Amino acid sequence: MRGRVRAWVVAAGFALCVPQTVQAEEPAASTDIEVLVKKLGDEQHAVRVSATQALAARAAREYERLDALYSNCDDPEVRTRLCEILKPWRPGAEVWSFDLGASSGEYGYDTPPEVRGETVFVAQTNGELVALKASDGTKRWAFRSGENTIFPALSVADAACIVSCQGKVRARKAGTGDEAWSSATCGAVASPPIARGGAIYLVSNACEPNGQVSCLDADSGRLRWACKVQEGKVQQELILLEDRLVFAHTSNQLPDKRYKIAGVDLATGKLLWEFEVATLKPPLVSAAHGAVYAAAGRRLLALNAKDGVKLSERDVDCEVLDLLPGGDGSLLGIGDDRKLRVWETKDGALRWSSERPIFRRITPLLTESRIFFAPEENTLECADLRDGRRLWHADLAEPLRGPLVKGPGFLLVPGDRGTLTCLRETDGKTLWWRAETFGTPVLAGPFILVGFQSNQGGKVVCLRSGLK
Repeated sequence: MRGRVRAWVVAAGFALCVPQTVQAEEPAASTDIEVLVKKLGDEQHAVRVSATQALAARAAREYERLDALYSNCDDPEVRTRLCEILKPWRPGAEVWSFDLGASSGEYGYDTPPEVRGETVFVAQTNGELVALKASDGTKRWAFRSGENTIFPALSVADAACIVSCQGKVRARKAGTGDEAWSSATCGAVASPPIARGGAIYLVSNACEPNGQVSCLDADSGRLRWACKVQEGKVQQELILLEDRLVFAHTSNQLPDKRYKIAGVDLATGKLLWEFEVATLKPPLVSAAHGAVYAAAGRRLLALNAKDGVKLSERDVDCEVLDLLPGGDGSLLGIGDDRKLRVWETKDGALRWSSERPIFRRITPLLTESRIFFAPEENTLECADLRDGRRLWHADLAEPLRGPLVKGPGFLLVPGDRGTLTCLRETDGKTLWWRAETFGTPVLAGPFILVGFQSNQGGKVVCLRSGLK
């Protein structure tokens, strides 16, 4: 059997190097392993980020069959050859990379790539917008705006936008990089812009004396509406619901500069409701299940998203510092004692709390039934969202940086010293890791896009995720 496997591997290596017509004349070209390797080779050339999930699934199945041969073979020569064949197909392997150059600055940490169709858009902090071909990383075009940004590129309609810190929005045609339109807000942008449903939503707090939420038409850049905050400033990122936009803001008209939560109609920008929150610190606001939730000091509030009417209010045993909605009707908070607490959204009742403080620098990640969090700076745990029961614990080689990114069956964990670790979701086992990365990894079908740091500057690298 070993002799047959060796013959297959040799035949496979030969088949990859010769033209298709020569393969057809070789009688050995019909062996199973040769067919598998040929499939991998063919599909590697046909890979596309936007529409390759089925293609990647087939390639993954072929990879698994070759990997099984590798695992069950003890012949050193055969194992070496199989290892060479499998290397570019292993999860975490590099598919392509693009050098951004020494001028890339802080690329990747604040500006993760944006993927749309067959193109990857990268907004660099020096104000350059780069469009890359998703299949191989070659540059389609580049545009230098001349203004710094800390925001990711926005993909809208048939264009890509770069938003400067000063509030200018420049849209370039996705295919050619030619100018589509440009627009400007009333001042510096205060939080990451949001693109949805043919519109771009922005916050500016430089419109003295008020803050302002603006809506731009994604096709033309014209201002659809502007909602001015009455003598106050927007205090957090916008929350977009089905037909509402929610945010918290200060109100200088109230005593002690207290806060309000506002609901705005997405289509018209009309202020629909406001709810005053008696707290001296900005409230934490989130939304889920048709309701708006707010943590104000040691109180939890639930408001009806349509009219702002208070649904419930409950005192809690801590000052809430983070607030996240869960997928199972729960609300997660981190208290000033750094302990996790999970409440029921329907009435604010405490479901469970952690026994020990957690590493607050890493924002927990919630799914429908699980929560991933860092008990310490270099450990990660997974717990059942229903009762807090620990499911697994993983020790990592370096402190975590975050944010955690959830993929199909795996978890991506950025490290503080540049290591990107991929853990299996079910048991926390390390599947693969890569060094010298930085920034937030972005999932793109069966691939992962992430920034890498080198002596020459930053670069964008496309890795295989292992998606089946």
